[in-house]
Amino acid sequence: MSSANNGNLIGTIVSEINYRQPNDQLNVTQFRVAPVDARDGDSAIPLTAYNGVGKNIADKYNQGDTVGITYRLRYTTWQDKEGKYLSRMEIVVTSITTIRLGKISTAKRVEETAGTNKPTDNQLSLQEDDLLLASI
Repeated sequence: MSSANNGNLIGTIVSEINYRQPNDQLNVTQFRVAPVDARDGDSAIPLTAYNGVGKNIADKYNQGDTVGITYRLRYTTWQDKEGKYLSRMEIVVTSITTIRLGKISTAKRVEETAGTNKPTDNQLSLQEDDLLLASI
C-alpha cells in the first residue's frame, strides 16, 4: 500500500457514532470528526471503521471525545441495477487513540496526588497544554 494512501488526523468526534452489522461477517461504524486545525466554514470529516476497529470505537468513544486517528483512503466503484457506474471515496480508520489536552503538568498532578511539592527523578514533567496520548 502506498504511503500516499495513508494519513493521520487529530480532532473531536462531533457526531453520534453509528454502529451497524449488515451481515454476520461485517461491522460498520461511521462518525464525523472536526480536525483541531479546522478553519471557519470547514466541515467535519466523515470516517468509516470496519469490524474490530469499528467495534472498539462504538464501545469506547463518544461524541465530544478528542482522538488521534490513523487512516487509509479507499476508492470503490460498482454498477447499480440500471447499469450506471457509481464510485465513492472513503476514509477508513485503521487505528484510534484518545487525546487528552493537559491543563496542568503531569508533575503537578503527581504532586497533588502524592501530597509532596517535588516530583521524583523518574516522574515526567510536562509543560501546560502538552498533548497526552492514551491508547486503548
